[in-house]
Amino acid sequence: MDVQAGTGWHVTELIRFAKEGSVEPYRGDAEGVSGVLVCPQTKSGEPLRTAVSAEVLEAGKRLLVRGTFGREKYGMAVISACKAAGIPPFTPGRLRHSVAT
Repeated sequence: MDVQAGTGWHVTELIRFAKEGSVEPYRGDAEGVSGVLVCPQTKSGEPLRTAVSAEVLEAGKRLLVRGTFGREKYGMAVISACKAAGIPPFTPGRLRHSVAT
């Protein structure tokens, strides 16, 4: 969830990142940016590079070590996390839109 919240990526991009993504150093001078997560392919076929905070960078590295995850189980985990936090449940798609729009 941390990677999706920090990037605004689609769930499919998150899954592709977990399976075949990479991490690159950030070469800019923006405050709060610690690295770049690279999704190997978006739905248009192009790679997607997203500058992220240190927290999101570390979450991305953990996700790469894990290697993959299922879309359905991810959705159930998000809903479970919502319930545990005592907030109304939402889906990963809703999470993406709250970040990306």
